[in-house]
Amino acid sequence: EIIALIKSPKTISKETILNWMSLEDLTVRAALYMLTDKAWNYIKPPLSMQEQCSFMRRYLIECLEKNLETKEDELIHTGFEAAWEIASWMKHLRKIKGTSTVLSDIAADLERLYRKSNDMTKNRITTGAREHIFEDAELVTLFDKWRRDPQLRSAYAAALEWGKAHRK
Repeated sequence: EIIALIKSPKTISKETILNWMSLEDLTVRAALYMLTDKAWNYIKPPLSMQEQCSFMRRYLIECLEKNLETKEDELIHTGFEAAWEIASWMKHLRKIKGTSTVLSDIAADLERLYRKSNDMTKNRITTGAREHIFEDAELVTLFDKWRRDPQLRSAYAAALEWGKAHRK
């Protein structure tokens, strides 16, 4: 149903979107992620920034963590795809007024996930997301806590080195 709405958009009630956002099914949320990107202007009334960003953050962090590399459904982001999407999204959000809370929430989610993760997930967070986030010098301050934390310091330094080398 969601894919059909993407291909043939028509007015979609906000209530329907919010109901889909609350589902645990990652395939449904992947399709919804695509719909809110491609057909957002058909959602009536529109989603608030908080509703949209909260959904996007939860979806992308779950994809980053689960890393469904061999999947039947091509809509679901792999771990690295989600990491790259997070980095790109944070760079985009930084340019929009009123997004500082959203950015802080994403940074906090990345920290929580990093602390509880295995080495492979930590690598996705560092090389897939944070290195690319650090290409934007203004976003580095969101991760200052990492610089001072013994458990996070080396990952911070590696991402910072990459970010500095790849800034435009």
